[in-house]
Amino acid sequence: MAPIEDFDLADLDRTLAVNLRGVFIAVQAALKYLPTGGRILTLGSCNAERMPFAGGAVYAMSKAGLVGLVKGLARDLGPRGIT
Repeated sequence: MAPIEDFDLADLDRTLAVNLRGVFIAVQAALKYLPTGGRILTLGSCNAERMPFAGGAVYAMSKAGLVGLVKGLARDLGPRGIT
């Protein structure tokens, strides 16, 4: 957490790697083993939609991106019964 003008690019990359890329990679790996009707669970944050304190823009961005990923997965995997 830091003001956006002070946020280090390495920290940006790490935040996105953990909160978005990591989930994407885990989902890809899990799909090899999920039967029809399986379930995928992710951990989001209310901060994807509202940030109650300063310095959380990058975290909020990463969690909002996760919301988009999950909505896309629902469309892609719904026909397989995976929710």
